[in-house]
Amino acid sequence: MTIKKLIVASLALVIGCGAAMAADRIKVDRKAIESTVVKSPEKRNALVAKYEKGEPLTPAEMAVVYYGQAYVPGHKPAASYPDVDAAYARKDYPATLVLVDAVLKENPVALNQLFRGYVAAANSSEPRIKARADNFQKRIDAICSLIFSSGSGVTGGDPFVVLTSEDAMAFVRNYLQPTEILGQAQIDNMDAIKVTWPDQPEPVIFYFARP
Repeated sequence: MTIKKLIVASLALVIGCGAAMAADRIKVDRKAIESTVVKSPEKRNALVAKYEKGEPLTPAEMAVVYYGQAYVPGHKPAASYPDVDAAYARKDYPATLVLVDAVLKENPVALNQLFRGYVAAANSSEPRIKARADNFQKRIDAICSLIFSSGSGVTGGDPFVVLTSEDAMAFVRNYLQPTEILGQAQIDNMDAIKVTWPDQPEPVIFYFARP
């Protein structure tokens, strides 16, 4: 079963029964993650180094890497990257990759930029650069698997947990890949993204909270 088919099958079950399978869920322990980042930043730094190499981490370790970014001094959850947007829009992939690398030095878990880095690397004619697509893919999968396990996502009481609104949209658009994205709004301090979903007669809303 491909990852896309697995996602569709899993979400169809969740959407159909309105509840998530507890065994597949992780608890985002915000206080413990914040404590690790603030009191023992070297521990997170070591995990980030492994993650950046594409090495496997446990869900708990990956939670420190991804959600821990929220507690890094200077983190900007509303940061925008117009230069990357422009380069990517005109399919200037060499420039995109350079700009993405600069963003990832500041925020190694910027999900939308990781997706762009993957596309830029995969479209390169240089074998050395093209080979980087595998590393981007591993990092994307690590983050998206974590988000997917953070909640059912289909109710406000059990939302997916993400760092930013941009991450929420990137996760839906590029990882869940619904039939169509109908819109994004703020509901009760959460991001809500309305989509059409395969085999569902009515639109589905995915909810995203912050760590």
